[in-house]
Amino acid sequence: MTVTGTVMSVRSEPDGDTHFDLLVDSQFQNLLRPANFSFQHGWLVGEIVPADRPGCVVGQPPIPPNGSYNYGTCTGADETNPVVGSHVSITGPYVLDEDHGGWAEIHPVWGWNQTGISSGGVSAPTPVTTNQVQQTAGVQIISFTSPVIRGSYADLIAQSAPNTSCNLTVTLPSGYRSQSEGLGAGQADSSGKVQWSWMTGSNTDPGIAQATVTCGSSMATAQIDIQA
Repeated sequence: MTVTGTVMSVRSEPDGDTHFDLLVDSQFQNLLRPANFSFQHGWLVGEIVPADRPGCVVGQPPIPPNGSYNYGTCTGADETNPVVGSHVSITGPYVLDEDHGGWAEIHPVWGWNQTGISSGGVSAPTPVTTNQVQQTAGVQIISFTSPVIRGSYADLIAQSAPNTSCNLTVTLPSGYRSQSEGLGAGQADSSGKVQWSWMTGSNTDPGIAQATVTCGSSMATAQIDIQA
């Protein structure tokens, strides 16, 4: 099956898979299951497996087995990770993950192609510019969603030291701190990347919000334009 949509988040899983979430184009909405809305923001899950990763030697096991999980042998597909905010087409088997409430997945993703940026009205993460971001050594904001329409999801990705504990707060245009689920504590992965995804309230005042990332004693801020 081939599905198209916009990449909303990407993360590494403990079992070695790369998990990414796809805001599917309207013609694929029927693929979503209740668990996709309960646990995945209404996004379709895609999984790239270790056997398809770059550098994997064809015919060799990609990584040692993990418990009962046999990773098979390397395929030579050399699949890299898609980029948050990009519009892609992905191909693979459509399955329901009963370990996670039966949400729908493309697993494994046999291949994907980037077809554009930010299709379907979704704001792509904004590259960092000096007038939008202030940061200190120890943490850097790599990308964030701006502008964002109130009532829709926003993402922010930061870079810190590997496995560092970080925190994200968002001060709204009203001056109040956002209480949206998805903000707060975050853990950097082995590469130092940490990502948050949260929904902007539908009644949020339009204007400039300030996102603040702290990792230990280091801090970085970004201005997010919230629009009605």
